[in-house]
Amino acid sequence: YVLVFFSIFLYVMIVNTIDIFLEQTTDHRPIFDIAFAEPAGHHPAQMVVILNERHGPPRPACRHGSRHFARRALFRWERYAGVFILESLGYTDDAPGSQRLPVRLPVPIPDAGTFLAVVGNRRAKKIIRTFEAAAKAHEPGLEVVAHRFPCNGLLVPATRMSDHAPFWDCGYPAVMLTDTAFLRNPNYHRETDLPETLDYGFLTRVTRALVAALAEG
Repeated sequence: YVLVFFSIFLYVMIVNTIDIFLEQTTDHRPIFDIAFAEPAGHHPAQMVVILNERHGPPRPACRHGSRHFARRALFRWERYAGVFILESLGYTDDAPGSQRLPVRLPVPIPDAGTFLAVVGNRRAKKIIRTFEAAAKAHEPGLEVVAHRFPCNGLLVPATRMSDHAPFWDCGYPAVMLTDTAFLRNPNYHRETDLPETLDYGFLTRVTRALVAALAEG
């Protein structure tokens, strides 16, 4: 019982987070990460390359890089106020019925794939509110649909399909910003996934909203 109590105590202490972590990606692959700490009221940034989101045929294991990063941060008592993961953000489709969903959600979802999905765990309440407020103030044309999933998304496996999941598992508040990938984009992981199919105006609005959220958060 002493060991169990001590383990729970350590876990609670570690997940009482005070820093901000940002991952920035291109359309489908992580490129670099920026970690923001908060000593003395300012936010120095650390850029971290995370590799191997998928690796090893025929049944690839996933998220080696982010799992290693999150676990190492946990074991080193490094604390984060939040994690923003940018996952597949380049595609929109304004045709009715172009958006599919993995499950029915208790929030209204447009049937056209023109919105930004913000997928968080229960601990991500504060950073989701910060992002929504920043988007509304600085990019009112960006439609944001946000939802927090209980049990770190274990009840809806499709919510865990990116590099935010290892941070959820390590107790950090984290969100995935996404265009919903294969639930919207017919070119996902195909030879037709080309630069000319992307919506760069949408990417610009997402970038500006995220920068504003980080500046105000």
